[in-house]
Amino acid sequence: MQSSDSLETSEAAQQHKVARRRKFSPGPLVPAADGESATPQAINVVLTHAIADFDSLAAAVGLAKYWSHQNPGTEAYVCMPQGAHPSVEAFLALHSVLFPLRSLGTIDPSHVHKLGVVDASTKDRLGAGQGLLASAREVHVFDHHAMKVPDIEATALNLEDVGSVTTMVVERLREADVDITDAEATLLAIGIHADTGSMTYDCTTVRDVEALAWVMRHGARQPVIAEFCHQRLTQHQQHFLSESFVRLNTTLYEGVNIGTVVVDCQEYVGGLARVAQHVLELTSCDVLVWGGLYVQGSGRKQTRRLVLIGRARSGVNFVNFDEIFKPLGGGGHMKAAAANIKFGEDPAFAQGAEEAVMTDVVESLKRQVASRQDFKLAKDIMSSPVLTVYRDTTMAQVAQLLRKYNIHAVPVVGANEARVPQRPEEAAIVRGVVTDVEVLKAFKAGKMDSPVSGWLLKKIGAVDVDTPVDQVKRVMAENDGRDVLVMDRQGKLVGLISRTDILQSYQFYSVGSFAPKEAFCGKELATAVVQAGEVVKDEHCTTCSAHTDCRDFR
Repeated sequence: MQSSDSLETSEAAQQHKVARRRKFSPGPLVPAADGESATPQAINVVLTHAIADFDSLAAAVGLAKYWSHQNPGTEAYVCMPQGAHPSVEAFLALHSVLFPLRSLGTIDPSHVHKLGVVDASTKDRLGAGQGLLASAREVHVFDHHAMKVPDIEATALNLEDVGSVTTMVVERLREADVDITDAEATLLAIGIHADTGSMTYDCTTVRDVEALAWVMRHGARQPVIAEFCHQRLTQHQQHFLSESFVRLNTTLYEGVNIGTVVVDCQEYVGGLARVAQHVLELTSCDVLVWGGLYVQGSGRKQTRRLVLIGRARSGVNFVNFDEIFKPLGGGGHMKAAAANIKFGEDPAFAQGAEEAVMTDVVESLKRQVASRQDFKLAKDIMSSPVLTVYRDTTMAQVAQLLRKYNIHAVPVVGANEARVPQRPEEAAIVRGVVTDVEVLKAFKAGKMDSPVSGWLLKKIGAVDVDTPVDQVKRVMAENDGRDVLVMDRQGKLVGLISRTDILQSYQFYSVGSFAPKEAFCGKELATAVVQAGEVVKDEHCTTCSAHTDCRDFR
């Protein structure tokens, strides 16, 4: 005989099952009056884009929650028109029972009152979900791809410049003070992490950070976020990643490193976008076009297909993969898009067609690179004319110049011998660079009267006047951040580029961030300075105001 507790537990479980069946039934019915047939009750539906990613799913679940809070008597469901990415499927394998998910086939279009569209503003992004647009009484669009031109006739069009569309929904939940569950908070957090690269993508805004903080305060579970934001590659993905490194081809075009890869996958494998992202992150590519060839079907119905995935690094703001892949039947974001192209049955034809497609995509990328408005060359940002010294200049004299002009390095020019050049062409020969670091070493060693020829740095970065700034940045990084020399077409020194010059060219920071700062100062309350050919000492260091523990000297 069952106890009353166990009976109550069984009844509760049964009620839960009935509620679940009711939730996923084709549509709730309004009780009919005597003599009348039951009429279906209106429902609200939120669509993700065709194949849901975490941002799209999270925003859809959040919007359904928001609508349910606004209208408690109207059920709100989430539909993924054509499934989800593998990582999302892995998440839903455990969590689907916690969210109001329904398959598209169970939705009667005539029952839909409000239709929400998240992370998309064009019909082609909805796949099979487009069919609900015409029958819904209201259509509400939420998208963070503000540059796209929407073609959905919407009752309310919400296009906002944020890193994640989930952020837009979280802000509405926060404003309405909606009580969300821990699972909902966790999914919302994963959605924001996914489309902002955990706050590292350049599309990330303060709004994204604040939205993430809100869901974290409302129960988001960090262990679950960690598991699904950074999943391990499968064996197939690891194999394709290894193949990608072997088959990677790169082209340097106007300072932009364009990478292309084509891997023979044999059959389609999910999660190839993760492989492409890993290739981008682990190589020097600024832009990557990853292609995977595979066979679909069998026998006479067998066809060859090419899945194309485009990725661009943060900071590469002039590439639009969505625009390039649209004519190929694909699309997505500016910096992350994909297309799936069907070829004929003949493998030889497929190979030729694949090469033609990759060539066309790369040419499109080159056109975008060439047309960028913020394109700058070394000659556009260099400091000129350049202050130089000869090989017999003393370190004390160099110190004076660095202090006077508030610079960190000076090129050394002239003949091989430590003498003033006798011919003009000798003055154009760069022998090396001496920096404030070498001056401070000489000061510590008591050798400020020694010539710079004994302190030269001969590993120096040099570019010509027409080198793109992106390439200058690479040269600087390869030389430990030291100033880069700029040469004209005859090999003559005409300019110098410092770290500040590059930072200012990218306009990352306000002008106030580059306030003048002393190049260096002395720890022993004095700095060697030359006056009238004699080495004397300042009364005190102007940077540290006579503090003997000056951090700039260490």
